[in-house]
Amino acid sequence: MHDPIFLGGRSENASRDDIEIANDLLETLIAHKESCVGMAANMIGEKKRIIAFLDESGKAPTYTLMFNPEIIKRMAHIIRKRDACPSSAVRDLVSGIKASR
Repeated sequence: MHDPIFLGGRSENASRDDIEIANDLLETLIAHKESCVGMAANMIGEKKRIIAFLDESGKAPTYTLMFNPEIIKRMAHIIRKRDACPSSAVRDLVSGIKASR
């Protein structure tokens, strides 16, 4: 998905009924693991608040899904990095995101 208007639009809250979208998102991320560390559901054409990312903060890297994440902390500086995947900064933002309940 490369439509900047679609990608920039507001997404709907996700629910348990959106598990198929989450699984598709995770499968897409894993299929692009060489060039991408994280994706949002809008990147696969779904207007839902779901993200998937490779969490490397623990002992072993783990793919993680989050429904309705919220930014709870913003970084004071901007990371500028070119990458094949537009979500290359996901790894740097994970510590400032939590899943809402």
